[in-house]
Amino acid sequence: MYARDIVYNGSCQVKVYDYPINSIITDPAPWGLTRSLYTIYPDVKKVELNVGYATPEEVPDIFIQSALQMIKVWYYESEKQVNSQMIPISVTEALDVEKRFI
Repeated sequence: MYARDIVYNGSCQVKVYDYPINSIITDPAPWGLTRSLYTIYPDVKKVELNVGYATPEEVPDIFIQSALQMIKVWYYESEKQVNSQMIPISVTEALDVEKRFI
């Protein structure tokens, strides 16, 4: 979730599933087409971007609450036989709304 520079490679286009895209470092900057699940940069083989949230305040509340719920389940319910999954179903359902790819 933190802001970082990443280089993406492709054969004739580059699909970026990371979000949010803060800036394009590649010069000249290619044009991108934003879809609901990804951003596509056609006619390029390489693009360097800065992606992620710059400050903790920018991170959506659903991610923070999901992380806290996972920690709670791992800490308090780790020895119960009821919880057999690493990620609780309630967290998975909440995060499905934010999923950028399937």
